[in-house]
Amino acid sequence: MIQHIRKKIFKTICILIVKFFSPKNKLISYLFNFSKNLSSDAIYFAKYEDKKNIINFINKKFQNENYKIYDDFEKISIDENMHSVVRDLNTTGISDNFETLLSFQEAEEFNYKINNSDYYDSHVPYLTKKKSYKDTPEGPYKSYSYETQLNNPSILKVCLNEKIIKIAKEYLGSIPKIYSINTFVTLPGKKAFTHDFHRDIDNLKWLVVFIYWTKTLNNDGAFEQIKFTHKPSKKLEDILNKKPQYFSNQFDKFFLKTVPGYGLNEKYSDIFNSEIKNVSGDPGKIVMCDTLGLHRGTSVKKIRNVTWIRYGVISSRQEALKSGEVLSKKIILSDESMKMINKSRYSYVLSDIVEI
Repeated sequence: MIQHIRKKIFKTICILIVKFFSPKNKLISYLFNFSKNLSSDAIYFAKYEDKKNIINFINKKFQNENYKIYDDFEKISIDENMHSVVRDLNTTGISDNFETLLSFQEAEEFNYKINNSDYYDSHVPYLTKKKSYKDTPEGPYKSYSYETQLNNPSILKVCLNEKIIKIAKEYLGSIPKIYSINTFVTLPGKKAFTHDFHRDIDNLKWLVVFIYWTKTLNNDGAFEQIKFTHKPSKKLEDILNKKPQYFSNQFDKFFLKTVPGYGLNEKYSDIFNSEIKNVSGDPGKIVMCDTLGLHRGTSVKKIRNVTWIRYGVISSRQEALKSGEVLSKKIILSDESMKMINKSRYSYVLSDIVEI
């Protein structure tokens, strides 16, 4: 109880700092970091407008302290395809309109490597003993270490793609940094908890880039997200007003009532039936979304391989909670992988994960 009160106090201090002070002042910048850290995970549950103020403060702080890196990200040009993706994200929270980046051959090569790699018997790679690729998993998922993932050129290609990085910056409102990469295999015939609609609470704001490595059909492993549930909007208010007995039409109240949101599929279907976006696709397809919005993976009839890459504005909630899925130290990659990273002007996005 005392710890909970302490978190709320420092969350409030953090919010007051960003509302009334400039990050150019070094003392203010220090107090912001101090209060943010002591608020632990409370800050991730702040009101939507308070989060916007914090992100704006973080962006100005970064610009002030790291102008050269900031300028490199600012200079990336935006084409019409990128504009359309950002519009989709801002409006509905999900876009499957990004241009083709990976070939069928790249997806095939990735599948071969991942299917012959040792794995964790879980949805994300917790710090437990790996299993041999020859062993049969007990659960509905297999996941893989960061070393296995980032020593693959196709994943690095996506992580460092300047168009994706610029989309992330435009959507997030601050310089993006990758805080989570997870390649997971979903196995048929097993019940998985992520097949229920739910929200993720990972960051203040984040962008998830999904890569489909295997062919996905609308009734076989497709990703689904309920549009408009990621942020306040008149559209969301109008939808929620149709069934006021279920949820408040005020976003922050609706958000807290649906965190994490499991077990409410019937209510979601009743309210949002026409707004559930189902995304299928061929190997190599890329989907971008804000998984603060209600989402799920559908059940699979055949093995499905997917990777998510998450770009955020601060360190993750999992890190604040010292979760078992967080790296204990930065990883060291192969010389070949490091060549790819060092050639990029945007290697900063991987600097929390990789020893650069």
